[in-house]
Amino acid sequence: MTMDRLSKESQPYWRMERLGADRLSEAELLAIILRSGIRGKTAFELANEVLSSFGFSARRMSNASVRQLTAIKGLGKVKAIQIKAVFELCARLSASKAEAVDAVRNPDDLAGIYMGSMRWLVHEEVVVAMLDSKNKVMRSQTISKGGISGSSAHPREVFAEACKCGCASIAMVHNHPSGDSSPSQGDLDLTRRVAEAGRIIGIELVDHIIIGDGEYASLRNLGVLPLA
Repeated sequence: MTMDRLSKESQPYWRMERLGADRLSEAELLAIILRSGIRGKTAFELANEVLSSFGFSARRMSNASVRQLTAIKGLGKVKAIQIKAVFELCARLSASKAEAVDAVRNPDDLAGIYMGSMRWLVHEEVVVAMLDSKNKVMRSQTISKGGISGSSAHPREVFAEACKCGCASIAMVHNHPSGDSSPSQGDLDLTRRVAEAGRIIGIELVDHIIIGDGEYASLRNLGVLPLA
């Protein structure tokens, strides 16, 4: 390997050390995970090819199987498993955020708990966050998983576990695989039905958060739910 190629391959490490992870591109971050390239290609060049295979979408890559990853020339089983392990670790770290949040004070708090684990999903999921009287998340439950075209939920599924656990209020969270967090008419209708059911049984729906790709929409902030 020439010095020019060696220098190019080590550049993401240099940038990570001196500038921080947030300054690196997805290709540079992936190159660090891959650690090395293949004959004729640096880790950075290989990382670009991997991302290109998924339309430069980290979301699509995160949901790829090991078999799909190893179908890419130059990406062996070890590297494919490393990629899958990183995404799984990210999902688990995100899921543990609920335990670290003392109280959900605003939509940012709520979105921050679920953004990491839900922004990459290629299908819709609906999660109910059950809150105690101090607005701390007691537990989360996925009540619906849908195909890429959408997911459905009914107020009875939304409140089934909430009634058992004795929570004071709930929040709904679901994702849009398109990455666009704008609510659909179905999202608005479901929110209003769940809010009305909550008023009847005495468990308030404090918010409905729609997760996009690094963005979110709060239906309370949008005026769909009345301000507290």
